[in-house]
Amino acid sequence: LRQGEGTQGDRGGASAELLRSEPSLRGLRAVRGERIVALPPRLFASASHELVSGAEFLATAIDELLLNEAAAAEKHD
Repeated sequence: LRQGEGTQGDRGGASAELLRSEPSLRGLRAVRGERIVALPPRLFASASHELVSGAEFLATAIDELLLNEAAAAEKHD
């Protein structure tokens, strides 16, 4: 997952930096590939109907990532 905008609630991307620096996490394929999504604070700090909004946000981000990777692969062919 790719890091997005809206990281104010994440202290400017601190979670993504933790993923990159923590030995047990930095080996994950998504982290190695810089595929980190930053959810807006209202979505990752919720226990209400906003969980559905968070899932939708994440699904959209993954769709965009897959489309971008497919386009990049076609460009290199």
